[in-house]
Amino acid sequence: MIAPIRPQPSHTRSLPPVNRSTFRRITRQREASRRRMASRLDSRKALPGFDEGPSVECYLTPGQAELERAWQALAFHAGDYSDRDPDSGAAWQYMGTFRDRLGNVAHQFRHRNRPAGAKPIPGIPRSYGRVSVTIPATRAYLADPQG
Repeated sequence: MIAPIRPQPSHTRSLPPVNRSTFRRITRQREASRRRMASRLDSRKALPGFDEGPSVECYLTPGQAELERAWQALAFHAGDYSDRDPDSGAAWQYMGTFRDRLGNVAHQFRHRNRPAGAKPIPGIPRSYGRVSVTIPATRAYLADPQG
């Protein structure tokens, strides 16, 4: 019995032939793009506090004045803490204190499932469901982080 001939899947079809000059041009463009990307990353690393994106600078402990101020600022922007999800019980969580690539220090909060009926947060178009809020650190904390 002779096996039927099956068409090749589209991802294995060969591309049309490319002449040498086109191949060289494409290769030069790719190399130039890689060099530009590497130089951008190198220039960003020169900025204070940049280490490939935001990283946890520290975790504030309960009872620290700055943590209390951050929770108060969150309550001011996002409403009181009654926006607990009725099904899962999800509420606001403090995720840590971060330094961004420009050196700004901020406190990060998240809510895994914020109800749609909760108070809208200014500056966040869709402030229900999975929400993340960044609260800038106060000047008092920046002057004395241990206080």
